[in-house]
Amino acid sequence: MKGGIITGKRARLTPTVQRTRSAARERWRGGCNALLRRGHPPSAL
Repeated sequence: MKGGIITGKRARLTPTVQRTRSAARERWRGGCNALLRRGHPPSAL
């Protein structure tokens, strides 16, 4: 793994990319939950 971030088609299925994707998904879900807690209607998301 030279340079940390791999570019190219093979980079798609690396554990690092999957971890980044899952982390982004968790962050997105957390943001939605925060919006819902603040009282925004689901349609605003």
